[in-house]
Amino acid sequence: MNLPKVALVRLVQPAREILENEIYWLSPNVPISRAAWATGVEQAKLAGDTTAIETELRELLRASSSEDPAELRKTSLDLANRVSEIKNDMKALSAFRPARESGLYVAAEKLQKLAIDALDHVTLEPVNISASRQEFLTTQAGLTSSSIDFPDDMCSTVFGVEREHLENPDGTFSPSRLFGRFYG
Repeated sequence: MNLPKVALVRLVQPAREILENEIYWLSPNVPISRAAWATGVEQAKLAGDTTAIETELRELLRASSSEDPAELRKTSLDLANRVSEIKNDMKALSAFRPARESGLYVAAEKLQKLAIDALDHVTLEPVNISASRQEFLTTQAGLTSSSIDFPDDMCSTVFGVEREHLENPDGTFSPSRLFGRFYG
């Protein structure tokens, strides 16, 4: 795009403002099983060896080489809105105990940095998007690390009663046994 740098900066400014919105984390107090945490991370598109914003990054870089300023603005806003959606999913995950040790907060920072670096790149700033992408992917991999501590018995963690005391003779969970233990 043959626009001056100041014009390019103005085109992506609304996206930058969205990206710079502060995220308010929840207090990580809710216990969760390893499987449920992994499902939440996967549903937030934070699992695997690619970033959840690859399509938006590719479209932004494509738009920067086109001659249509409106396309650059649109793709930069698409990127910012996608990052905002992912950060909202991360906020929901922050309510669970593994958020403390999983690197969730750092992953949110790295994701934001990757998006801002992409905006800087299209406004002719010398940044290394590949390095930012790799930093994010490394942090993202830690979200499902085997070193994260999860409770062995969710019933014991949540209700203070071991699951074996809450099972019917056939091994199924018994809500009435839970109520009996819980209310005496």
